[in-house]
Amino acid sequence: MLEFILGLLFGVICYAAHIYFTYELLVWTIITQAILLVLFVAIYRRLVGGRLDVKDRAVLITGCDTGIGHGLAKHLDGLGFTVFAGCYNANGQDAQSLRKGASERLHIVQLDVRSDEDVQKAVDYVKQNASGLWAVVNNAGVEEPGEVELCKMEWYYKIAEVNYFGIIRITKAFLPFIRKSKGRVLVVTSVKERMYLPANSAYVITKHAMGAFCDILRLEMSQWGVKVCAIEPGHFGECTKIVTANHYKASHDAIWESLSPELKLAYGKEYVHHPVNSTSPLGIVDLSATKLNKLIHNMTDALLEISPKERYLVSGYWFDIFVITVYLRMVLPTSLLDKIIMLIWQSNFPKPDALK
Repeated sequence: MLEFILGLLFGVICYAAHIYFTYELLVWTIITQAILLVLFVAIYRRLVGGRLDVKDRAVLITGCDTGIGHGLAKHLDGLGFTVFAGCYNANGQDAQSLRKGASERLHIVQLDVRSDEDVQKAVDYVKQNASGLWAVVNNAGVEEPGEVELCKMEWYYKIAEVNYFGIIRITKAFLPFIRKSKGRVLVVTSVKERMYLPANSAYVITKHAMGAFCDILRLEMSQWGVKVCAIEPGHFGECTKIVTANHYKASHDAIWESLSPELKLAYGKEYVHHPVNSTSPLGIVDLSATKLNKLIHNMTDALLEISPKERYLVSGYWFDIFVITVYLRMVLPTSLLDKIIMLIWQSNFPKPDALK
């Protein structure tokens, strides 16, 4: 509503300037008003902003075995939150390492987001061990590479079951808690929610879907006082290890073995396996954040700011090519952006055998 009123006011001022002043003055009026608008919004957010008290707030996080979930669970426990750390394997080494050094407020919960049974048990556990739940952080995710024609069909189902249906399953199960507390729903999507890449379709389409899910849920929950935030990490691959080198190689081996003789003949083994050892010709794709601090700080803001952002786009590196591509998409025609993306990610690929 604030943005609409400010935009209307801005338009009226510009129209008045157009009537009463010269063209040159109109240009400077627009520039000045734009600057004032930005400053006004910033000051307004600061005045009505502020942070909530952590005391007696509980958060459930999925995917806490490693990566972002692991780091966020530790951080929030240190701040004084009651943390329900959902782990794919609650008895595994990663989950136990999270338990070590944590306070009694941190609870390790067995939680496979694909399992209705696990989710229901987690709901019951939260009811028994907390007076309420302030937020749910949908963080669990998986990824597999592969071009559309080459990617195994079962991988589309596998990734969707976690990155799409898993998030919906968790959100629906815990929304009664969140509505009651007028709390938060955080969904860790990805910078790839707002961009597209070759050879990553099974993963990227789920992130685009979850971006829309956040928008729709945000509208539906606004009447309940619930805030919904999409967390869009840039290049944090070095920290999350969502796809390791060994996993990446095994995936491409599996792709090759699954191809029909016709597709093997059309693409060739060199093309299918090339991404395993390739790097960007510009040398910038592999520039990843080495620490999660910046991302966790933004996620904490989303949990505690009185007026959180709808989206937190967080660059992993000062020259995060993924985030830069998002901004380029806002201003460039698609045909030009396509060429830039292919230059960065695939210009050093060999041609498929059938095209040589």
